[in-house]
Amino acid sequence: MAGNPFLLAPEVNANPLLSDSWSRCQRYGLDPATEDFPRLGAGELADRLASHRGLQQLAQPVVEALSRQVADLQSVVILSDPDGLVLHTLGDTQALQKAQRVALAPGNLWSESGRGTNAIGTALAIDDGCEIDGRQHFLTRNQNLYCAAMPLQRPDGSIAGVLDISGPANFPHQHTFGWVKAAAKQIEYLWVKQSLHPEQWLMSLHRQVDKLDSVEELLLVFSDNVLTAGNRLAMREFGLSAAQFGQLTFASLFPTLTQTAVSVPLPLTTPQDRYHYRLRAPTRRRVAVSAPPAMHLPFTSPREGEKLLRLLNAGIALCIEGETGSGKEYVSRTLHRHSRWRSGKFVAINCAAIPESLIESELFGYQPGAFTGASKNGYIGKIARLTAGCCFLMRSAICRWRCRPASCASCRRKRSLRWAPVAACR
Repeated sequence: MAGNPFLLAPEVNANPLLSDSWSRCQRYGLDPATEDFPRLGAGELADRLASHRGLQQLAQPVVEALSRQVADLQSVVILSDPDGLVLHTLGDTQALQKAQRVALAPGNLWSESGRGTNAIGTALAIDDGCEIDGRQHFLTRNQNLYCAAMPLQRPDGSIAGVLDISGPANFPHQHTFGWVKAAAKQIEYLWVKQSLHPEQWLMSLHRQVDKLDSVEELLLVFSDNVLTAGNRLAMREFGLSAAQFGQLTFASLFPTLTQTAVSVPLPLTTPQDRYHYRLRAPTRRRVAVSAPPAMHLPFTSPREGEKLLRLLNAGIALCIEGETGSGKEYVSRTLHRHSRWRSGKFVAINCAAIPESLIESELFGYQPGAFTGASKNGYIGKIARLTAGCCFLMRSAICRWRCRPASCASCRRKRSLRWAPVAACR
């Protein structure tokens, strides 16, 4: 990269968030003057839209209300996926310059590595909200924009996408960042409430009793006595991470309480602060079932199996290695049977049984007419069709090198709302 891009915006150095982002852009090898921007084709975009339909439906009422709120600012509201891909744009796009309209349309990828410092990509990079104004953008092409964005978090703690407001940099935007944060908070609040199962406990807390039953309350969800979900407010308040879902119990979080229904707000003192809380009991009790048999895994110590189970419950993909006949699939099935994913299917895919030339299309699908003999309707692919449970890729080492990154990405992103980790073996 020619020259020092920091010279383009000296004010960046005074803001750690911006200077860190610009440093990352330098490491990405981005040229501030580039005009080459990543964008998906119509077929790929259609697949992405289909896979994120649930997010769009949940966010739609909030997005529509937010677009009316920013109408006077000639701004648009954008919903992206966890990669920064624009899924939906709503607002008066005619007020934008033609280049801005094109850049903010669905199909554009606004990751920080592809578009430099920008609100969507940088919010994903730091897992927090941010606003980027004018010359704070790393790429010169984006410096006529103002953008404010906030990541959207699923109840299980994973990132579902980003909510963004973008418009001309020459308009006043004193309240825009606050609006987008409030809207994201509302979406996450609704997501926890709407995803609650009748068998689950819901705990709501706040320092002020009049803030209960509002988007400001902290929400924690328990299946039996195990913490399984919560909103961002509660996770930040109690220092929780997504990896702790499925691990912590009600008693470990609130040792002074008994897990009984509380309909009238009661006081609660924790190491964090004093709160008022309610605890909603399940509206339908689980059917009593016998406890699953103890795990019997071919390890020298039971602790090894328990450690693997904790990793799987935390949403971490496992790579199980061993010679033929050593019990890799047995281990995977046993872990699935005892994991929090046990209500879903266990799907074993033998990569060695799929012709090498077809393995990518079998696992990840293809677009209509992608190759000779391809279905005119395309093919979704075995992995893309999974919605719950665990996937076990047998003999994954035979996958071609260019196929492996996609497998790894599937393990990492777990796109579907209830998707379990991929268990890969070789």
